[in-house]
Amino acid sequence: MSSTIRFVLRALACHVATYFVAGIAAMRLADYATLFARPDIAVLMRPLDDVWVAAGPAMQVLRGLVLGLALRPVWPALRTSPRGWLALWGLLVGLAGLGATGAAPGSLEGIIYTVLPLDFHLRGWPEVLVQTLVFAWLLHRWERSPSRWLAVPVIATAALAILASVLGVAAALGLLPRS
Repeated sequence: MSSTIRFVLRALACHVATYFVAGIAAMRLADYATLFARPDIAVLMRPLDDVWVAAGPAMQVLRGLVLGLALRPVWPALRTSPRGWLALWGLLVGLAGLGATGAAPGSLEGIIYTVLPLDFHLRGWPEVLVQTLVFAWLLHRWERSPSRWLAVPVIATAALAILASVLGVAAALGLLPRS
């Protein structure tokens, strides 16, 4: 397997695994169900029982591919630095979080150009910061020291996230038997 394909697949697995774990934790800790039901937020965010929300973790495979392909050209410089994970985290937060080019919730553009309340923008930041930090550390560690102790739990978590997502979509569409 080429080094590019291996890197992209590792980035994909790290992204899906960290996205799923951070999302579940944030959903519970930040009470997204209540937040997304607020009239000022419901016009933007789908309720947690929506089929597209269930599909979200599986759809992160596409985002993981995009991240892996986008990071590949700069990866050699990040990989060789012992603190390359910290630089990667800074890039992710700066370019995809605060500095996102669209008016996304939590971004500077979103704060300026949307009518969403500031508390909504800020409420998602712990999830973003933790997910991107763990993603950056895991990917850097895995690439610098490939080993099963890291590969197995990351791949297993990513696979579990995709399976849970597919089952969630099937349940939302009424394709699973009810007990």
